[in-house]
Amino acid sequence: MKNTLSAKGAALALLFSCMPEIASADCSYQIANEWNTGFVGTIAITNAKAEPINGWNVNWQYADGSVITSHWNATVSGTGTYNASNLGWNGSIAPGQTVSFGVQGNKGSANSPAKIPEINGDHCGLGVDNQAPVASFTLAQNNSEVVFNAADSSDPDGDELTYTWDFGDNTQAQGISPEHNYAQTGQYTVTLIVHDGELSHTFNQVVTVDTLTVNTPPVASIDVYMNGYSVTLDAARSSDAENDTLSFSWDLGDGNTAQDSLVRHDYTSAGQFTVSLVVSDGKNTSSITRQVVITAPSEIAHVNNPFLGATAYINPDYANLVDRSIAQETNPTLKAKMEKMRDVPTAVWLDRIEAIYGGANNSNRLSLEQHFEQALLQKEHGVPMTVTIVVYNLPDRDCAALASNGTLHSKQDGLNIYKRDYIDVIADIAGDARFKDLRIVAVLEPDSLPNLVTNTTVLKCGQVKSDGTYVKGIQHAIGAFAELDNVYTYLDIAHSGWLGWESNLRGAISLYTDVVRGAAGGDMSVLDGFISNVSNYTPTEEIYLDDPEFDFDGNYMGVMSSSYYEWNPVFDEKDFAEQLHSAFVANGFPQDVAMLIDTSRNGWGGSNRPASANEDAASEDQYVIDSKLDRRAHRGNWCNVSGAGIGERPKVLPFGTDSVVEAYVWIKPPGESDGTSDSTQTTPDDEGKSFDHMCSPSYTTSGGVLTGAMDNAPSAGAWFHEQFRMLVKNAYPAL
Repeated sequence: MKNTLSAKGAALALLFSCMPEIASADCSYQIANEWNTGFVGTIAITNAKAEPINGWNVNWQYADGSVITSHWNATVSGTGTYNASNLGWNGSIAPGQTVSFGVQGNKGSANSPAKIPEINGDHCGLGVDNQAPVASFTLAQNNSEVVFNAADSSDPDGDELTYTWDFGDNTQAQGISPEHNYAQTGQYTVTLIVHDGELSHTFNQVVTVDTLTVNTPPVASIDVYMNGYSVTLDAARSSDAENDTLSFSWDLGDGNTAQDSLVRHDYTSAGQFTVSLVVSDGKNTSSITRQVVITAPSEIAHVNNPFLGATAYINPDYANLVDRSIAQETNPTLKAKMEKMRDVPTAVWLDRIEAIYGGANNSNRLSLEQHFEQALLQKEHGVPMTVTIVVYNLPDRDCAALASNGTLHSKQDGLNIYKRDYIDVIADIAGDARFKDLRIVAVLEPDSLPNLVTNTTVLKCGQVKSDGTYVKGIQHAIGAFAELDNVYTYLDIAHSGWLGWESNLRGAISLYTDVVRGAAGGDMSVLDGFISNVSNYTPTEEIYLDDPEFDFDGNYMGVMSSSYYEWNPVFDEKDFAEQLHSAFVANGFPQDVAMLIDTSRNGWGGSNRPASANEDAASEDQYVIDSKLDRRAHRGNWCNVSGAGIGERPKVLPFGTDSVVEAYVWIKPPGESDGTSDSTQTTPDDEGKSFDHMCSPSYTTSGGVLTGAMDNAPSAGAWFHEQFRMLVKNAYPAL
């Protein structure tokens, strides 16, 4: 404790700063007894001086508002601050002797521990006089640029220090580690003064500057992406020769400013605006201007990235299902996380003709037209809005599984019904003039074409390949939607755990190229892109297994040879997207053909998520098992997988403007079942859905592992509260 006597002058401080103070007394406070609402305290004063103390006075305060109700062996007064003084018989305390007195009081907070206050008084305290700090500094020099560091300075009392610098060239600074650039060569005496609030210490050191550091100004760059009134300004390509940290200052030309390297801005009117950017490296600046021409949304044609600069439709049907789970949840933490799910954009699934019309025949959900009308109500003026729909009704769909087969069949004129009563109706509604300013994102037929690549030995898959049902249906959909500027078409392409092997990837590229080329007479631009991981659980990035050829055990085969990856060299969806894009462009698709990733259920958070690669694993298989984010026993497990979690939220350009990944989207609404676990449901229900062994928790797959499926699951697409609860709990990043 510092001596705070007002008579302490500067000269006396210097003379006695290192001399110990004569001990006074030790004043202590102890709780002798306490109960729910009250306490008894004992205050003791021990004389540490060589001569007697004659008369004493102490004071204290209770931080919780406790109140003294009685006392003994002292005179006690006061309310907020209590003062106690000696009685006649205990005012003298001999050296080494202790006197004490007691108090009883009521606690400020019932059922809480009694508070122990600090006792103060003229005779309290065993401290020594404040000791002066010790100043010292080191430096790191690059020609005339010097970084000083006073971290080696110290204070014997542990006091907080302040630092004042004089760099010897008529410039000063404050702080523990300032930087300074000398303007001329020469020798400079640098002075550091360290102060502890009472005393200070000075340290000098000579700095020699032989060469001046010439800082190269940064180079400013602006990339502009325009979508109606919404503009994204990207300064990421700005650079600095010395790799200094850059700061950014924008003038957006309409009275608004910004400071980030990536700026999204909504203009309120059409017109031409001069955007200026100043980039600073802390020493020099550079500037650049760009002209931004804003066109009214009604004049906008089909854009390259519909998600850029747009808001996204919040599906009221999904929000209602989330509310159902919130009402069942008793854990307040999970309930709060579930609340956040109501405002995440999810896709509208059109898995039957009835789904187009909604109502009682479709679980009382909105019709497609009503969804578009709701989107217009949610849409901000001048800001585009995306509405994602899933086109999922091919005849004999899901041909290699039973969980979600649908109601149309190729042998019952299903293809013509699909074209006439399904695709054409969707196109007519999307083409309504009321919805021209909506950006309708159509995801075509999950798991259809991939089955034609790998599962043609399955009877139903072989049949639809032979009669062309899938190909003809998808080509009709692509052609119909290509006629509408407000519709953006993305073709499902499974996931890396299905098509990642070279033979599968090669077969997929060939099939998809033929399908798109045949949809519009060879015009490959009719397709906006592809989407992977729809309704699946594959991680976007296997961050601890980023090199499939990494040779953990010295067998020269790489971790892709492990029993988990089975020689599939594509471990995650980002790598899958990049390889697909490169191959499709090589096969005639335009360079701007894009990739989307469904991240709705691939987060893999929770207690089982690895925090690092297991470098101490006993085998390569164990290294992979312990290091992978994907906690499934096999990558082919697809039905209501236990331990899964919500993934990255929908996001535009998650890997920057140079990436082929256009956006993260949520196609499979988290909480909607993949299929029933009821093994007695062997007859398709009214929606064509029935039991598949992959949805049974007790089924051992052909890979020799259990499915990992959750029990008590309803039919595909129905709300599954327990799954939703698990996904929310295991979300990564956490909600």
